[in-house]
Amino acid sequence: MTRSDFTIHIVDSAGEFAALRSEWSELLASSSSDCLFLTWEWLHTWWRHLGKERRLFIVTVRSASQLIAIAPFTSDRAWIGPLSIPRLEFAGSGTVGSDYLDIIIRRGCESEALQALAEFLADSATSMRLPRVTESGALTVSLATALAGCGWQIVKTAAEVCPFIDLTG
Repeated sequence: MTRSDFTIHIVDSAGEFAALRSEWSELLASSSSDCLFLTWEWLHTWWRHLGKERRLFIVTVRSASQLIAIAPFTSDRAWIGPLSIPRLEFAGSGTVGSDYLDIIIRRGCESEALQALAEFLADSATSMRLPRVTESGALTVSLATALAGCGWQIVKTAAEVCPFIDLTG
C-alpha cells in the first residue's frame, strides 16, 4: 500500500461527524487505540456539549473506500503574546476528563497511515497541542516523530498526565 493510494479528508461539519458513527466504531475496534474516550459516542457527545468554541478538524484517511485512520482533532486559535495562531487539539480535551486520547489507525496500516498524516499536517500552517496521551504505545508519539522528520519542532511536557491506580499485589 503506497501513500498515493490514500485519500485524506477533513470532517468539519456536525453532519459528517454524525455520519461516521458505524465506520468509526468498526475502525476503533480494529485498532490498538481502542478505549472508551475514543469512541464515537464519547467524542460526539463531547462535541455537542463542550466543543462549540472549537471547529471540527477530524482528519480521515482512506485506502480505496476503507477507513484506515482517524485523527480526531478540533481547531481553534492560540494566543502567543499579541499573535493568534491556528492550533489543533484532540476532540475530548479540556476540562471534561478524557484520558488516553490518540489517533485511531487500523492494525497493520500504522506506518503508512502515520506517514500520510504527517505529510498532510506538515504542510498546514498550524500548531498542535495534544494532551492526555500515554507516552508509551500512543500513536500520537509516532506522529510527533514523523512530524519532526518533516521539520516540525516537537516539545514534550508532562502536563495533564492520565491518572491510574496500580492494583497489583
